[in-house]
Amino acid sequence: MAQIIITPDDDSYDINNPTFLVYENGELVYTCAKQPELDSDEVVGQGRPTFRPFGIASDDKYLYVVSNNKLGKFDKNTYQFIELLDVPLFVNTHEIAVHNGVLYVVNTSNDTIGIYDLESKINKFFDVNTFAVTSDVVVPDNVESHDSAHVNSICIADNKVYFCLHNLNKRTSQLGYFDIDTLNAEIITGVGYCNHGVQVLNGKLYSLSTGTGEVVEVDLVTKQVALYKVVDSTKTFLRGLDILDGAIIFGGSNTYSEERTIYMNNCFVARFDIGAKVSNVILNVNNAYIISDVKVLQG
Repeated sequence: MAQIIITPDDDSYDINNPTFLVYENGELVYTCAKQPELDSDEVVGQGRPTFRPFGIASDDKYLYVVSNNKLGKFDKNTYQFIELLDVPLFVNTHEIAVHNGVLYVVNTSNDTIGIYDLESKINKFFDVNTFAVTSDVVVPDNVESHDSAHVNSICIADNKVYFCLHNLNKRTSQLGYFDIDTLNAEIITGVGYCNHGVQVLNGKLYSLSTGTGEVVEVDLVTKQVALYKVVDSTKTFLRGLDILDGAIIFGGSNTYSEERTIYMNNCFVARFDIGAKVSNVILNVNNAYIISDVKVLQG
């Protein structure tokens, strides 16, 4: 049976610092308390809390959760912490994915996607601005010093790593990919504003236009783009995207604002029907104010 895993964001509100939450059939079934191994004194003063669980991934045996420069491996069945993985990480790490023994990590603070072979221990980096692949990258000293594209999301489909460039409110967001074997890359389209999330389903690419409150749909053959309004972006922040039972699911929560306004009962996971083009809430998240990531964990 599928479970939905959520990492809550503690940038704005103190909600007892859980590492992740597990839901099944709309009910909270497990809370992973703050995992001290994922707390990092190395990023003090670099623009993010030292404990900030974000990206979630899983393989046949393990669940992986990243928090800045710490990446924890958990037992997939018991959710118990096993160990930290020794891979190059930095402040403000966003989404992660694992495929055929290779870990892909969105290094948001230096505009790269890390490609870490967990067996050979060979590490390399894909630069989302130049499409160059290198074995060495700059180590940022804060979240802004080397972040120009704000790459924040990835997914793996059809032997490609798809990624989303948020672009820091400066221009239209962009969706692209690189081929896992050749590392050849392409920007597919520019669409949406302050986007989060990327997923591929039935030949179409999906993302969340957080700045406008819309689901983005891109036909990967024709490159035709459609946008579907799902929330009021002044009150709801879209982030976290995955696939469940042939539909898109996405996270919605409190928008970041200078006033730190809390819209109560506004943290949820919704289902977007790709045929009817409508959404409905399937899960109310009462243990968080802001969602970092949403991932489906298949049994």
